[in-house]
Amino acid sequence: MIVLCLPRHRVIHSDPVLGSVLVLLAAVGCGSGPAAPRLPSVDANSAASDAMRLYDRNGDGTLDADERVASPALAKAARSIDSDGNGSIDQREICAYIESWKESGTALVDVIAEVVLDGAPLTDAELIVEPEPFLGDAYSIARSSTDASGLATFVGAHPQLPGLPVGFYRVRVSKKDAAGRERIPASYNDATELGIVVAANAGNHSRFELKSTR
Repeated sequence: MIVLCLPRHRVIHSDPVLGSVLVLLAAVGCGSGPAAPRLPSVDANSAASDAMRLYDRNGDGTLDADERVASPALAKAARSIDSDGNGSIDQREICAYIESWKESGTALVDVIAEVVLDGAPLTDAELIVEPEPFLGDAYSIARSSTDASGLATFVGAHPQLPGLPVGFYRVRVSKKDAAGRERIPASYNDATELGIVVAANAGNHSRFELKSTR
């Protein structure tokens, strides 16, 4: 069955920190400097269909809270995606949310991640930001490291421009001891439950509060 995506036709408001959002303009005024960033090419309906194929375990055509656990970013964005407020999200709603990225005109958002372990800033940790698989091959993995305050920023596919492309991502945190053993529990690493949504109206600061024992 083919499910057609209907755009939301609503205004997308940018983050209050106006400088953190890089808007894709129809024309660039000057010839110098980096080219205007472009949103990765993603077919909204195909991506939404793939999300349902991957996560709709009971085959009822919706993703409930238990099913969304398998996609940390969808779990995080569920309230925004759920346009009818019934507690579940379906293919049309996911598709419409992805289409809203294009309508917003935003390509990159300067994301700040804050990582806290047992209440203290986690320093010198590696953060791997991985696109959710249903977005396809147009997205790439981004990496960063936390500073003395536990903060990290990202540079994605545009090396001259900070920020990540608008999209759904899962976040993996890694920090190893002197013997090379992983200090971070698997629920934040190989089997991560951490996700972020990068969008003009999603905010650009994500705080992750980790526990060393799970």
